Amino acid sequence: MDLDHYGRADLSRALVKAYVAGSGDKEMIKLLGFYKGYRAYVRGKVESFKLDDPYISKREKEETQDIAASYFDLARAYTRAKPVLFIMVGLVGTGKSTLAKTLAGRLGLAVISSDITRKQLAGVPLTEHRFEGFDGGIYSAELSRKTYDKIFSGAGDILGEGGSVVLDASFIKAEERLKAKRVAEETGADFFIIECTLDEENIKRRLARRLKEGSVSDGRWEIYGSQKKAFDPVEAAPQKHAIIDTSKTLGENIKRILAKVY
Repeated sequence: MDLDHYGRADLSRALVKAYVAGSGDKEMIKLLGFYKGYRAYVRGKVESFKLDDPYISKREKEETQDIAASYFDLARAYTRAKPVLFIMVGLVGTGKSTLAKTLAGRLGLAVISSDITRKQLAGVPLTEHRFEGFDGGIYSAELSRKTYDKIFSGAGDILGEGGSVVLDASFIKAEERLKAKRVAEETGADFFIIECTLDEENIKRRLARRLKEGSVSDGRWEIYGSQKKAFDPVEAAPQKHAIIDTSKTLGENIKRILAKVY
């Protein structure tokens, strides 16, 4: 449960698979959701006790309340009858990865990153930048197709086992969004689109800061214009499509997404 809470559902799944392989106890999987939900709820309750402490500051109480809420959200996610596939949509620098990681911890999602997948397929170290033009080098149409095929395959495997996934990619083309939707339909999963938006001034500032701090992503301002021209507007049912202004706080945006999910 804690691995799920910290956004590493991939490690949680690996742990469970290793335990089942070692013990031969396949029946435990049927009860796992219940017990993970129970533990998450207990953790949320224990965190909530701090709110009655007169000796902690208002800021600490606000942080505690958010932590408690995150455990309660996770406990609720374990009660879902169907797995969920989320896809992030948006131009470079709009905060897709940060939001995906936060949402993953809130709902126990496995995160599959196109940036990581692309570099693994190309045999490029994750910390090595490739500042190539739009649709060139490791960002060619051919490697992009292979990257999306790979993340769809990974998502299908996890959804097929009952897990939920968020695909962290740009999804600027409608065709790729439709492929993702088909993966959800084929595995009996619910499907949600999270479209991240941000004003250009903030995008430019974020991209410059990200390059200084270090990131797997090669996104930079020089490719923003080309990506914007290639972007196909999202056409989806409103109840399955959340448009998120990432200049707002993560807390606000998570609440907006959860309102769609539930």
